[in-house]
Amino acid sequence: MNTINEIIKNTKGSTYERAFWNAMRLKSVDTDALREGKVPGASAFIVPSNEADKLKEGITENAVIRSLATVHTHYEGGADILSASTDEYGAFVPEGNLIPDFDMMDDFKKIRTYLYKATSLVKVPSEFVYDASFDMQDYLMKRFSKTFANAEDEAFINGTGINEPTGLLHPSDGAEVAATVEALTYDAVIDLFFSVPKECRKNAVWIMNDATALALRKMKDADGNYLWNQATDTILGKPVIICNEMPDAETGKKPVLFGDLSYYWIIDRSPVCIKALEELFAMNDQIGYIGYEFLDAKLIRADAVKVISIG
Repeated sequence: MNTINEIIKNTKGSTYERAFWNAMRLKSVDTDALREGKVPGASAFIVPSNEADKLKEGITENAVIRSLATVHTHYEGGADILSASTDEYGAFVPEGNLIPDFDMMDDFKKIRTYLYKATSLVKVPSEFVYDASFDMQDYLMKRFSKTFANAEDEAFINGTGINEPTGLLHPSDGAEVAATVEALTYDAVIDLFFSVPKECRKNAVWIMNDATALALRKMKDADGNYLWNQATDTILGKPVIICNEMPDAETGKKPVLFGDLSYYWIIDRSPVCIKALEELFAMNDQIGYIGYEFLDAKLIRADAVKVISIG
């Protein structure tokens, strides 16, 4: 059985690309060429390399968290990856003196990753599928870019770690709670900012939904100064990113997140695969296309990203 990387290598030529798109248009297919892109267990075929790159770029452009996170490709090998888990050490010492002792034993930790399957369904009217002038490649890549981006953002914010990645708001393995308050206030936002370690504030961003952003945009201090910089869309000099998968400021929710999202790791475990469903939507004169991707995601440093909780 070929490895994922071997399968990808076998699908880079024009022969496979032609076979793949003929299969998507339900035309006569070179089955031997198409079989080169079959991923074991996925019942679908790897997107040809040219479109695969565009698809990943499209997902990143449409998504919020993926564009801020650290993304690793881990198609093969064991389930564990390594992460530096301690602060870096540096100091000046006199010439000839020994370097001071510091603990190196826990400098790395193993992070166990899993194969969580994200799926997306796109339906296309049959008349377009059979129309040679219709740009099937462009249409499907754009649609799957948006649907996968939406699915990823939902999981990367609210994921339970059961049959899906562990989200940033996970109660035990997500961002630390900086403060629990009865309502969002100017002081609560300031406290959240300074609760994040200074080395993690350098590249930090604020994440919230539209409703919370509207409330903070109107918030003023006792002297009438706005918390939100209207000219730059920043709070305390850090960008505000809208992600509507974040919850509203309601009891029991965590509406505001602040920190360095590069400590949230996304591990892509397989390329995107697609399969045409000719019969399932025939009654509606449509062809279905189901896409798969396997991935995991985890926050590798809990104090790098923190949240306000509404009590």
